[in-house]
Amino acid sequence: MPRKLTAGEAKAAFEELVKALPKQHLRLQFRKRFGTGELLDPKMLKRATTIAPREKLVSNLLQEVPAKIHCIRMLGNAEEIEGSEWEATADAQVGQLFSPEEVEQALTVQGRKARLYIYADPTEETVYVLRVVTEPFGEEPPKPKVPVKRTRSQVKRAAAKKAGTRGSGRR
Repeated sequence: MPRKLTAGEAKAAFEELVKALPKQHLRLQFRKRFGTGELLDPKMLKRATTIAPREKLVSNLLQEVPAKIHCIRMLGNAEEIEGSEWEATADAQVGQLFSPEEVEQALTVQGRKARLYIYADPTEETVYVLRVVTEPFGEEPPKPKVPVKRTRSQVKRAAAKKAGTRGSGRR
């Protein structure tokens, strides 16, 4: 069930999407145009942006098959951005993540090791997708092993044990 984002959370999600753009002037253009009905060009988003059909599976775009994906949908314009978040399965089609009632939308989809920034124009049968590799999401990072200091006698005993003798032979 989608959870409606607060104004601050929606603005932060939108800013994250904007920061994925390669150059400052493109960020400014995206902020000015998003939600106005003026269509965006895929070249604006980034050189690595791909154009995918709405029937494409999210797992194919993520290049992984996570158990769950975390989705954030952004609507409105840059000044009055609204958003909602939910979890879905990776076997969903990209087009199913978009709201059929809204005009212009952007999505952020977080998989296990990658994040997708997706922009959709309702008049098109395709979506613009930018894939960014991230740190593993939803997993605890492995804790680094801390070396344990050993005393000289512990080191000697370990060396003797490895050599097959039991100490120095004194009693």
